[in-house]
Amino acid sequence: MIRGKSSLMKNASLKKLSRRLARLSSASAKQAPSPPPSKPDKKIRKKTKKKRRRKRNRVPSFSHKKTKKSSTYIGVSWYKSANAWKAQIHSQGTDFYLGRFETEVEAALAYDAKCLEIRGKKAKLNFSTIPGSSA
Repeated sequence: MIRGKSSLMKNASLKKLSRRLARLSSASAKQAPSPPPSKPDKKIRKKTKKKRRRKRNRVPSFSHKKTKKSSTYIGVSWYKSANAWKAQIHSQGTDFYLGRFETEVEAALAYDAKCLEIRGKKAKLNFSTIPGSSA
């Protein structure tokens, strides 16, 4: 019987040792994780700053203006609220309102007359000659 007891004790101690080894191996696996697999090298792009375009507040010139009723004559525009053509001229910091007209040509003639009066020979006219003038 002594033999049997010692063999049981040996088996029990072996079981304890195997449990301890299992715990230690699992604990060591938790403490030192394996490194992640390396990714394949990609082409390295050089990061460059994009040039930002500065927005400019530009006033469109008269020739680029595309509206339904824009005039082809200088100083003449469509007055929407009155349904009429208006003529005006700007000279030396002063605006001269010349009035509302039924036709575009009448407004252009009024502009030409006032332009000649203000600027003389340097005037840019819509028509080369004005009817009723002695020039």
